[in-house]
Amino acid sequence: MYKRQVSDGTFDGDARDKVDTILQMIYDTDDLPSGIYESLKTDEEKEEVFLRGFLGKMIFSGDEALKSCKVLSGGEKVRCMLSKMMMEKSNFLLFDDPTNHLDLETITALNNSLIKFKGNIVLTTQDFEFANSVGNRVFEIGTKGYIDKLMKFGDYLNDSKVNEQRDLIY
Repeated sequence: MYKRQVSDGTFDGDARDKVDTILQMIYDTDDLPSGIYESLKTDEEKEEVFLRGFLGKMIFSGDEALKSCKVLSGGEKVRCMLSKMMMEKSNFLLFDDPTNHLDLETITALNNSLIKFKGNIVLTTQDFEFANSVGNRVFEIGTKGYIDKLMKFGDYLNDSKVNEQRDLIY
Protein backbone atom coordinates (compact mmCIF):
# COMPACT_ATOMS: atom_id res chain seq x y z
CA MET A 1 0.00 0.00 0.00
CA TYR A 2 1.05 3.58 -0.57
CA LYS A 3 -0.45 7.01 -0.28
CA ARG A 4 -0.15 9.56 -3.06
CA GLN A 5 -0.69 13.23 -2.26
CA VAL A 6 -3.30 14.84 -4.50
CA SER A 7 -4.42 18.48 -4.59
CA ASP A 8 -6.70 17.91 -1.60
CA GLY A 9 -6.40 14.69 0.43
CA THR A 10 -4.64 11.45 -0.43
CA PHE A 11 -5.13 8.47 -2.71
CA ASP A 12 -4.52 5.00 -1.21
CA GLY A 13 -3.23 2.41 -3.64
CA ASP A 14 -0.84 -0.48 -4.05
CA ALA A 15 2.17 -1.32 -6.21
CA ARG A 16 -0.03 -2.49 -9.12
CA ASP A 17 -1.62 0.95 -9.53
CA LYS A 18 -0.07 3.18 -12.17
CA VAL A 19 -2.01 6.41 -11.74
CA ASP A 20 -2.03 9.33 -14.17
CA THR A 21 -4.04 12.54 -14.08
CA ILE A 22 -5.22 15.32 -16.34
CA LEU A 23 -6.44 18.12 -14.14
CA GLN A 24 -7.41 21.69 -14.89
CA MET A 25 -4.08 22.75 -13.35
CA ILE A 26 -2.15 21.33 -16.32
CA TYR A 27 -2.68 24.62 -18.02
CA ASP A 28 -0.12 26.01 -15.59
CA THR A 29 3.03 25.09 -17.52
CA ASP A 30 5.34 25.35 -14.51
CA ASP A 31 4.73 21.64 -13.85
CA LEU A 32 5.49 20.56 -17.42
CA PRO A 33 8.98 19.72 -18.69
CA SER A 34 10.78 22.21 -20.89
CA GLY A 35 9.62 20.65 -24.16
CA ILE A 36 7.17 18.18 -25.65
CA TYR A 37 9.90 15.72 -26.62
CA GLU A 38 11.42 15.79 -23.12
CA SER A 39 8.00 15.16 -21.57
CA LEU A 40 7.79 11.74 -23.23
CA LYS A 41 11.20 10.47 -22.23
CA THR A 42 10.82 7.73 -19.67
CA ASP A 43 13.26 5.88 -17.45
CA GLU A 44 13.95 3.63 -20.42
CA GLU A 45 14.83 6.65 -22.63
CA LYS A 46 12.89 5.56 -25.72
CA GLU A 47 14.56 5.73 -29.11
CA GLU A 48 14.26 9.11 -30.83
CA VAL A 49 12.73 7.52 -33.94
CA PHE A 50 10.00 5.89 -31.82
CA LEU A 51 9.27 9.10 -29.89
CA ARG A 52 9.16 11.22 -33.06
CA GLY A 53 6.79 8.70 -34.69
CA PHE A 54 4.59 8.66 -31.61
CA LEU A 55 4.49 12.47 -31.46
CA GLY A 56 3.60 12.56 -35.16
CA LYS A 57 0.52 10.45 -34.40
CA MET A 58 -0.41 13.01 -31.74
CA ILE A 59 -0.15 15.80 -34.34
CA PHE A 60 3.27 17.07 -33.17
CA SER A 61 5.35 16.73 -36.33
CA GLY A 62 8.77 18.06 -37.28
CA ASP A 63 9.98 20.97 -35.21
CA GLU A 64 6.66 21.12 -33.31
CA ALA A 65 7.92 18.16 -31.26
CA LEU A 66 10.72 20.38 -29.95
CA LYS A 67 8.41 23.23 -28.89
CA SER A 68 8.66 24.52 -25.35
CA CYS A 69 5.69 23.45 -23.23
CA LYS A 70 5.35 27.07 -22.06
CA VAL A 71 4.17 28.17 -25.52
CA LEU A 72 1.63 25.38 -26.15
CA SER A 73 -2.05 26.15 -26.60
CA GLY A 74 -4.56 24.57 -24.22
CA GLY A 75 -5.36 21.77 -26.66
CA GLU A 76 -1.66 21.10 -27.32
CA LYS A 77 -1.03 20.85 -23.57
CA VAL A 78 -3.83 18.29 -23.21
CA ARG A 79 -2.48 16.30 -26.20
CA CYS A 80 1.00 16.44 -24.65
CA MET A 81 -0.30 15.11 -21.32
CA LEU A 82 -2.36 12.41 -23.07
CA SER A 83 0.77 11.37 -24.99
CA LYS A 84 2.70 11.07 -21.75
CA MET A 85 -0.10 9.03 -20.18
CA MET A 86 -0.15 6.62 -23.13
CA MET A 87 3.63 6.16 -22.95
CA GLU A 88 3.44 5.35 -19.23
CA LYS A 89 0.67 2.75 -19.72
CA SER A 90 -1.25 3.71 -16.60
CA ASN A 91 -4.10 1.54 -15.33
CA PHE A 92 -5.92 4.23 -13.32
CA LEU A 93 -6.79 7.60 -14.88
CA LEU A 94 -8.09 10.69 -13.10
CA PHE A 95 -9.56 13.31 -15.45
CA ASP A 96 -10.90 16.77 -14.69
CA ASP A 97 -12.71 18.02 -17.81
CA PRO A 98 -10.31 16.31 -20.25
CA THR A 99 -12.18 17.53 -23.34
CA ASN A 100 -11.61 21.22 -22.56
CA HIS A 101 -9.57 22.90 -25.31
CA LEU A 102 -9.68 19.82 -27.59
CA ASP A 103 -10.97 19.86 -31.15
CA LEU A 104 -13.78 17.48 -32.16
CA GLU A 105 -11.43 15.00 -33.87
CA THR A 106 -9.26 14.69 -30.75
CA ILE A 107 -12.32 14.38 -28.48
CA THR A 108 -13.64 11.56 -30.67
CA ALA A 109 -10.27 9.76 -30.60
CA LEU A 110 -10.02 10.18 -26.81
CA ASN A 111 -13.60 8.97 -26.36
CA ASN A 112 -13.00 5.84 -28.46
CA SER A 113 -9.74 5.11 -26.64
CA LEU A 114 -11.31 5.42 -23.20
CA ILE A 115 -14.20 3.13 -24.16
CA LYS A 116 -11.59 0.45 -24.97
CA PHE A 117 -9.44 1.24 -21.89
CA LYS A 118 -9.12 -1.79 -19.58
CA GLY A 119 -8.26 0.13 -16.39
CA ASN A 120 -10.28 2.42 -14.13
CA ILE A 121 -11.23 6.01 -14.89
CA VAL A 122 -12.55 8.67 -12.55
CA LEU A 123 -13.66 11.76 -14.40
CA THR A 124 -15.51 15.00 -14.03
CA THR A 125 -16.82 16.60 -17.18
CA GLN A 126 -19.37 19.07 -18.43
CA ASP A 127 -19.59 17.18 -21.73
CA PHE A 128 -22.76 15.06 -21.55
CA GLU A 129 -21.99 12.92 -24.61
CA PHE A 130 -18.50 12.18 -23.34
CA ALA A 131 -19.76 11.24 -19.86
CA ASN A 132 -22.58 9.11 -21.26
CA SER A 133 -20.39 7.16 -23.69
CA VAL A 134 -17.34 6.62 -21.45
CA GLY A 135 -18.93 6.24 -18.03
CA ASN A 136 -20.81 3.23 -16.71
CA ARG A 137 -21.00 4.28 -13.07
CA VAL A 138 -22.14 7.58 -11.58
CA PHE A 139 -21.03 8.75 -8.15
CA GLU A 140 -22.69 11.98 -6.97
CA ILE A 141 -21.70 13.64 -3.72
CA GLY A 142 -24.14 15.97 -1.99
CA THR A 143 -23.96 17.91 1.28
CA LYS A 144 -26.07 15.27 3.09
CA GLY A 145 -24.82 12.07 1.46
CA TYR A 146 -23.96 10.42 -1.82
CA ILE A 147 -25.42 8.28 -4.60
CA ASP A 148 -23.47 5.46 -6.27
CA LYS A 149 -25.15 3.84 -9.31
CA LEU A 150 -23.92 1.42 -11.96
CA MET A 151 -25.61 2.97 -14.99
CA LYS A 152 -24.99 5.29 -17.91
CA PHE A 153 -25.09 9.01 -17.16
CA GLY A 154 -28.17 9.65 -19.32
CA ASP A 155 -30.07 6.85 -17.57
CA TYR A 156 -28.98 8.29 -14.21
CA LEU A 157 -30.40 11.72 -15.06
CA ASN A 158 -33.72 10.28 -16.27
CA ASP A 159 -34.29 7.74 -13.47
CA SER A 160 -37.19 8.82 -11.20
CA LYS A 161 -35.84 6.86 -8.19
CA VAL A 162 -32.47 8.54 -8.56
CA ASN A 163 -34.17 11.94 -8.71
CA GLU A 164 -35.86 11.18 -5.37
CA GLN A 165 -32.49 10.17 -3.90
CA ARG A 166 -30.91 13.38 -5.23
CA ASP A 167 -33.50 15.42 -3.34
CA LEU A 168 -32.38 13.69 -0.13
CA ILE A 169 -28.65 14.33 -0.48
CA TYR A 170 -28.96 18.10 -1.02
